[in-house]
Formats: sequence, C-alpha cells, structure tokens
Amino acid sequence: MGSQPLAIEYRDIVIYNNSSSQEVMQCVKALLYPIYGKYLLKMSQNELPYTSDSTLRFFLLYCSCWLLVIIFVNFYSLYSILRGQFGLGFITYSPILLPIIFFLILAVSLVKKQLNEQNQFQISWIFAGGALAFTALFIPDPNFAVKRIHVSEYILLSLLVRFTLCNRLSGTSLLLFSALVTAVFGIHDEFLQGIHSSRTFGLRDIAVNTVAALAGCFLWHGLALFAGKKKMKGPDKKQIFPTGGYLLWLSLSVFLLILPMPAYRFAAIPIWICLPLAASAVYWCCFFINHDSELRPGINVLSYTTIALLIYPVIINIFHLPFH
Repeated sequence: MGSQPLAIEYRDIVIYNNSSSQEVMQCVKALLYPIYGKYLLKMSQNELPYTSDSTLRFFLLYCSCWLLVIIFVNFYSLYSILRGQFGLGFITYSPILLPIIFFLILAVSLVKKQLNEQNQFQISWIFAGGALAFTALFIPDPNFAVKRIHVSEYILLSLLVRFTLCNRLSGTSLLLFSALVTAVFGIHDEFLQGIHSSRTFGLRDIAVNTVAALAGCFLWHGLALFAGKKKMKGPDKKQIFPTGGYLLWLSLSVFLLILPMPAYRFAAIPIWICLPLAASAVYWCCFFINHDSELRPGINVLSYTTIALLIYPVIINIFHLPFH
C-alpha cells in the first residue's frame, strides 16, 4: 500500500508526499500567482509595505478601540452602582482625581522609560495637552459631574489609537490621524448613547470627547510614546491639496451630520443630513482607498471610522428606534 507515492496534480505542478517544504511552497506560490502575482512578487523581494506590522494585529487593535468605546457607553451603569455605595461626593470628585492619579503614575513610569532610552520630551506638546485636558474638565454640564470621566476615557482611548497606528505612521502624521480617529470615536460614543435606553446624545459631550482626544494625542506625542518605527518622508507636494481637501470635506460632512441631530430626538432622521458624508464615501472609494501615499493607512482608517457614522441614521429609521 505504501509503495505508491501520494501526489496532488494541478496542470503541470505535482506535489508528492515526500516533497521538501521548500518545493511545496514553490508550488503553492505557482498556484496562487494568477490571483496574487504582484503581491507574491513583492513578498519575494521584501518590498511589501508595513512588513513590520501584522494585518491581523492591526485589525485586532482597531477592533479593541471599538470595544473600548462600547465599554465607555455602558460605564454609566457602573457609576450608578458606585454612587449608591459611596454617595454623590464620589461622583463629583472621582472624574477629577482619577485622571490626576493616572497621570502621576504614568509620568513616573514614562520618565524612567524615556531616560533609559535617551529620548527627549517635547515640553510644548506636553504643556498643550495638559492645558487641553484641564479645559475639557470644565466643558461638561456642572449638574452632571460624572460627564468629566469622558476626559480620562478619551485620553486613554487616544493612547490605544496611537498604538494601533504607530507601525504605519509616524511623526506629525501619526499625531494628526490619531487625534482625528479618536475624535470620531467620540462621535460614535454619542450616537450609541442616543440609541441607548438610559443615555442621551449630546453635542457638548462630543466637544468634551474631542478636546480630551486632542489632549491625549498632544501628551503622547510630547512624550514620544509609540512614536512609530517607520520613518516617513512626508507627503508629496502634489498630494497635499487633494488630501487636505478630502480631510476638510470629511470634517465638514461630519459637522453637518451631527449638528442637526438634537432636533430629531424621537423622530425620523431625514436623509439630507447624511448626503455630504455619503458623498465623502464615494469620493474616498474612487480616489483614496488605493491611493499610493504614505498617508494612505491614516486616511483609510479615518475614512472607515467616519463613514461608519452613516449606520446610525439608517438603523434608527429602519427599525424605528427611539433616538434620545
């Protein structure tokens, strides 16, 4: 029975059960070449972009950002339990004390780490981040002191977003896109609260999330934390105008989407407020999704996250969900 070698045939390719692993890999590459020819060629020449960053790792980190936002949305239930146990004073002062304790612990650990690595801090960015974090604490409604917890939440989320992008971007590009993506996650937070039975959508909360996101990104940039391993030459001058124009239009379309939302509480959301963002999605699919630029990873992640905002009006209208 074992005298005949087992063989798998495909056109002129034969793989025997006694073939070496190298021969098998060559056959597999030949099988896949009609579909993935360019990819395999670049792989053999070690020219694939972002070879230091696993796609699966990047995807899991990106999903963890979404998961953290969902946790934030449901964090209020935990605070209600803590309020019953420790009283109103805990709710009033813990959103301020927790960030202070967090930053003290973080500062000590980071200073030790940076001194060992002989990296220099950028004091101006750290100061700007601290000032924004302090400012963000006074944006929420003083009658709802628990809202201040958004500051520490989105400073933490900005760190996770920066870590997610750091192997694909670096320098100012990493700062820009980590700030924008974190701010958009803050808008998702509010939309999820709008369809939550015990939460509400609020423009003021979006402002808190955005300022806290900027604060966190400035702090991490100043501390040179997860600064990025890939050195970038910067965008081509020919790409600055279309890229800047797309980011500006994307920001404007988001603004036009969220600004009228409080007027449609417990009502159907009109299609017209979604049209600018839908147009941005079409433009991105036509010109930027496969754009040959070092900024492409940041543009694509920002586009995925931003265009996903269109899901909420669709779901609210189709399933007649009450929007609070």
